[in-house]
Amino acid sequence: VLGVFGWGVNMSTICGAAITIQKSAKNVLICPCLNHSLNNNLSRSNKIQSVRNAIGTIQEIIKFFNVSAKRNFILKKHLGYQLTSQCITHWIERHDSVLEFINDLPFILKSLTKIFTWHDLSTSSKANSLCKTIQDSEFVMCIFSLNDIMCLTRPLSILLQTENLDLFSATTKIKELREVLSTKRNDANQCFNIIYNNVVEMMSKLGTELKLPRTTKSRLT
Repeated sequence: VLGVFGWGVNMSTICGAAITIQKSAKNVLICPCLNHSLNNNLSRSNKIQSVRNAIGTIQEIIKFFNVSAKRNFILKKHLGYQLTSQCITHWIERHDSVLEFINDLPFILKSLTKIFTWHDLSTSSKANSLCKTIQDSEFVMCIFSLNDIMCLTRPLSILLQTENLDLFSATTKIKELREVLSTKRNDANQCFNIIYNNVVEMMSKLGTELKLPRTTKSRLT
C-alpha cells in the first residue's frame, strides 16, 4: 500500500495524521509537496534566538491590540486599520505580515506611546515595554533581515501552489532561488549594507539611534 501525504496533512513526527496511519500501514510513504518542504526549511530559522524573539514580539503586539477594542481604536486612529494575525505554522505565509509590520512600525509606536499614558497601570506598563522592544536595534535589524529573505521565498511559495505547475518548472525555480541566495551569501557585505541603510532609516523614523548590542567576555572569546 502506498499513501502520499501532501500539504494539508498534519506532518508531526510524534502525533501527526501521517504517523498515526503509518502505525497500521507500515508501507505507507510520506511525500510532502515541494511547498511543504520549503516551509519546513524556513521554519528551521526559528531555532535562531533573535528570529524567534522577533516573531514572538510581532505576535505579541498584534495580540495586544486585537484583544482590546479600546486599544484597537487607538491603532486604527493612527494606522487606519487593524493588524493581521500571523499564520503560526506556515512560515511562507509570514512574509506579508512581516512586511506589513515593517511599514506600520512608526504608527504602531505612536499608538503604543499613546496607550502608555493611560491610567490603567497594567496596560500602560505593557505598552511601555513593547515600545522599548520595537525600538531595540536588534529587533529592527532582525525583521528587516527576515523581510530580505522572505521577499524571495514568498513568490516561489505561490508558484509551487499553482495547479498546472510541472516538476521541471518547479525544480528550475528552486535552483534559481538557491543561486540567488548563494550570490547574496557570497556578496554578504553589499547585501548587509542595503539592510543596514534601511534599518538606519527606520530607526530615524522611530526617533532612536542604531546601537550595537552589549557583549560579554564570553561572547568575545
